[in-house]
Amino acid sequence: MMKCRKSLALLTALSLLAGCASGGAASPAISAASEEAGGIPAEPHVPVYTYENPDPDMVLVQSEDGDITYKDYRLYLDVNEELARYSARQSLALAEAVERDLRKNFGIEINEEEFEQMAAQETAMAYLYSPAVFENFPLVGELSGLSEEEMNGALTMSFRQQYLINLLGTHFQKEAEQDFPAAELHAAVDSGAEDGKAETTAEQERQQKIFEAASQRMSEYSQEYEQRLELDNGDGDLLGTFDGEEILLTDEGNRFVEYMAASSRAATADLIREGEMTLRALTALQGEPDRTEFEETLAQYREQIVGQELLYSELTRICGKFGATVDDYLLLLERPLWLQYVGDLYYHALYEEYNALAEDDESRTATFDEYFSVRLEKALEGSELVNVGG
Repeated sequence: MMKCRKSLALLTALSLLAGCASGGAASPAISAASEEAGGIPAEPHVPVYTYENPDPDMVLVQSEDGDITYKDYRLYLDVNEELARYSARQSLALAEAVERDLRKNFGIEINEEEFEQMAAQETAMAYLYSPAVFENFPLVGELSGLSEEEMNGALTMSFRQQYLINLLGTHFQKEAEQDFPAAELHAAVDSGAEDGKAETTAEQERQQKIFEAASQRMSEYSQEYEQRLELDNGDGDLLGTFDGEEILLTDEGNRFVEYMAASSRAATADLIREGEMTLRALTALQGEPDRTEFEETLAQYREQIVGQELLYSELTRICGKFGATVDDYLLLLERPLWLQYVGDLYYHALYEEYNALAEDDESRTATFDEYFSVRLEKALEGSELVNVGG
């Protein structure tokens, strides 16, 4: 059994990595440790490669202009899926720990009806702004073996941690309000002040003090929470312990974990398809893209990951499942990051193209967003994902 007490820091680092791998910025805000304590330069990292792709010729994207295989992507997809599975397990443990604390130490019972309403609102927002989540349901169901009802349940569970943290924040807010009663502040205000400006200023100052006090309470709680929660890094039924009491993986929780893992794999595979097709479209538009700036960013990014002890340790464990090292993963991360970089170049190229079009040009749409959407859809024509499960 492997345990990690640096739960929140590690989870944040993993989410940053996953965000980058799934289409975020090419240079996530992960602090690099370039020197050891005392200013002594760290020993240079010597890469070790052990990974062997079991089937590099398996097709991942079928395309009229040439198929894309698993050659550059198998380890990337496998590791990202495991990162998502691991993060989902930790999210369940964090949520359960907060829920126990709310009930036991703060006397706050969870209003399940209120939570369902909040989750329904978040789901509705996802329909509007992240339609791919639902478009991928058939593929996610195929990968995970979950029914549509089970996937909807897992999606609802994904909002629970934030709901519980909001409850905690509301509790601290109410405590802080008691420390700064409105009556006391308003009594100090000159009742004859012109247009009530003094009263308005006093209330603004009061709200600022309340905010600062509530934030301080949350910060203190988080630091204490880190010492009380011990996460398990394994794959079994034990998620961790909170105040020495076990947190176990339930059937509902397991469905959530598998849903998140399958969703990650499906979304990442689709980003690979989009990236490869975008690269072809950009090359046809402007020729081969210049890699100079990208190479510099890539080197910095790799150094950042190597310098993160907790993140590097967890990646080592996950890569080991596939007979790989973190160096293997970083090596194969180059292609996905390059596609992401190319996506930005394509966006800017189309923006310049759009602005250069005459107002009466028949290809000019009402907005650039619409123009970009049409061109991207055109670039993706004739391509589809296959063998996503590997």
